[in-house]
Amino acid sequence: MRKHRTCLFALTLLALCGGLFAAPQELAERDHKALGKIFAEYLDPKSDSGDLEDLREDFAKSLQKIGKKLVGKDGDAIQAALALTADLGQGARFAIKYKNARGGKPISGEIDSALGEITYTVWVPKSYRASSGPYPVVIVMPGLYEGKPMSSSHFLVEHWNDADVRDSTLIAVIDMPEDIASWNATKSAEGGVGGVMAAMLTFRDLRDTYAMDSDRVYLLGMETGVPAALSLASMFPHLFAGVIAQMGDAGDVQFDNFRNLPVLFQGAGSQAEAFKAASDGAEYGNCELRPAATTAELWAWAEAHPRIANPSRVTLALGSPIPNKAYWIEVPTIDGVGLTVQAEADREANKITVTAAGVPSVTLFLNDQIVDLGRPLTLVLNGVEQVAQVPRSLDDTLSLLKRGTSDPGKFYVAARTFDLPQ
Repeated sequence: MRKHRTCLFALTLLALCGGLFAAPQELAERDHKALGKIFAEYLDPKSDSGDLEDLREDFAKSLQKIGKKLVGKDGDAIQAALALTADLGQGARFAIKYKNARGGKPISGEIDSALGEITYTVWVPKSYRASSGPYPVVIVMPGLYEGKPMSSSHFLVEHWNDADVRDSTLIAVIDMPEDIASWNATKSAEGGVGGVMAAMLTFRDLRDTYAMDSDRVYLLGMETGVPAALSLASMFPHLFAGVIAQMGDAGDVQFDNFRNLPVLFQGAGSQAEAFKAASDGAEYGNCELRPAATTAELWAWAEAHPRIANPSRVTLALGSPIPNKAYWIEVPTIDGVGLTVQAEADREANKITVTAAGVPSVTLFLNDQIVDLGRPLTLVLNGVEQVAQVPRSLDDTLSLLKRGTSDPGKFYVAARTFDLPQ
């Protein structure tokens, strides 16, 4: 199997542009696996409060052991260990014990949700081994065939057949709801599963089943599936590395939440051109139009765009009730239509600036890739400056992992809520 590779040039360029904070790994794989074992037990829904307290102590002991190697007897070993963001993320990767799947063929998936059943089909590379992961993933929201939603099996027969992609990548195709009008929403008008809900539950099922690279998950919308893919990406931009819009127009999705999420349009129309013009006007610089791009070229573009998991700048156009969070910021669930949050982290100055008119408070999820948590943090909230000490927290680390805020690529060790002056 071709080695999954990260485009070093792209990573270097992003780092130089301030869009990505580098986090070198310090620990050996055995340390990652030891952390993963603790995380796995902590995430186990069968663990009761007593078990969790014991696991918290085990985690503290592991951090103490790791940190002593870094700071010796006199330093704060736990604080030093919690500063190892990339290593903690690797520990989270080992928290799930995936089963091997027989690759080289499509495998059906079924999800029972409160709103109805969701089905999908995933292409698994022939040489797939969970221990060889993580693997990049393409989540597909296909269009129509003969006036009806294209089946996932039909898509895998007709599209994205390039060997370079199929030999190294999990391709998961969703069976979209019969109600096409619901594709851009979580629910249909009758209360059934909408396209966004189907895609999000498929994402979670893939994450729990296959060795998925959390920094290499791409959305692909085809034809009428393009607006649905863009709607999903706008609601949860922090989960994806990029969006490929193939043979379809953009719909009425706004560009705001795509500051750190690149989009490639192939064969698009006037709405895609307007999306790109607005994105370029905001100086995002990450939207492209390539009408004649082949599948191989689309995948090459994806390989050159790993997720920007810990961006220095975040723009979040709020919805009602979602989106209300992106990357390392979250605000209360409000009727936020028309409101926008702008946040910027300057690691060198150890400063975070947040501007959000009409929003009562903001919660910051932090790690040492975003700011230096070992130093006082300067906050400028709606123009009012204050200084706060936000230490790394063992309890925050575990709770943020359990609630799903952290993943292997964006692992947080502190959370703090601040009121926003109005």
